[in-house]
This record gives sequence, C-alpha cells and structure tokens, in this order.
Amino acid sequence: MKNEKRVCRKLAVSLVVLVVFFFAGTAPAQVTGATQGSVALNLASLLGVSLPANATGQNAVDALSALGISPESGWNANATADSNFISSLYKAVLTAFNTGKIAPKSGAHAPSSLVAAACTSANISQSSCVDAIRNAGGSGDAAAQGAGFGLSAPGGPIYYGPGFDGTRPGSGGGGGGVTPRPTPSPSH
Repeated sequence: MKNEKRVCRKLAVSLVVLVVFFFAGTAPAQVTGATQGSVALNLASLLGVSLPANATGQNAVDALSALGISPESGWNANATADSNFISSLYKAVLTAFNTGKIAPKSGAHAPSSLVAAACTSANISQSSCVDAIRNAGGSGDAAAQGAGFGLSAPGGPIYYGPGFDGTRPGSGGGGGGVTPRPTPSPSH
C-alpha cells in the first residue's frame, strides 16, 4: 500500500511538471529600451553609409533599406528594438553580406559582430545582443566580440567612417571634433 501511494505521488508530481512545461510556451521577446532607429544609426555608421549631418533614425532606416537591409517585419524607427528585432536584423545583415550588397568599414567584420556592435552602441545589453544573434543562428563568439567593440563608445551612437580609427569625435583618441578622418601617417 505504501509503495502504491509513493508511485502515485511521483506520477502526480511528474504530471504537474509536464503540464507546467506544456502551458509555459515560448518566452516573450526581451524588451531593451533602445529604438530600432538608434540601432539603425549605429549600423549605418559601422557600414560607412553616408548620412546627412544630424541624421535621424529614419534617415538611417531609409539608407539601410536602400541597401536591402530590412528586418523581417520591416523597420519602425520609433519602435523598441527587442530580441526578435535583433534576430531579424542579424538575418537581414547576413543576407546583405552574403550577396555582396554590404561590406563592413569598421573593426566589426562579421554580420554577427556588426549587429552586436550596433546594438550595444544603442545601449542594449551585451548579453541580450549576443543571445538574440545566437538564437538566429549567428556566431556567439563573433557577436560577443562585436558587442565589446560597440561598448568601447558608451553613451550613444558611435561614428565610424571608412578608415576612421574607431574613437568618438572629440574624445582625444584621434579623429578630432569636426571631421572624423585620420591624419595620413608618413610611409616608413
């Protein structure tokens, strides 16, 4: 009799655990607080896309769309950049990269690292970026490297152009406060 009760309890507990897992479903997209427009500004900058002075997120969205980079559900510059958006953006950048529509002009050379750098520069946590990219099939290692690259310029968008040394304008690391271009070095 005791054995039957024990078996019944074990079955009941197992059934409860299975029911909880069955009804739990998938986790909701993690909300980041950053906008799709701020991520677009950073990505356009990392790709060396020419944007007008004082460009808005919508300017960057338009420029990236012209390059064929558009997340699955389209762009909304004012919408929150959640984990679903990051995953979808990674896939769009990967496609553009593989078809030769884009080539990185910064220290982030793989699609995983480009998207992660753009996202962390928009103040999205490194772990959120890396997880979303990894969940979309991207390289977690490259994403972590790109996220670290994006974190090197905290406090907002980073402005990298072709040949620029990767520091923020006016930060004392080169590039000056007006035109972010390196000074040509003499040949040795």
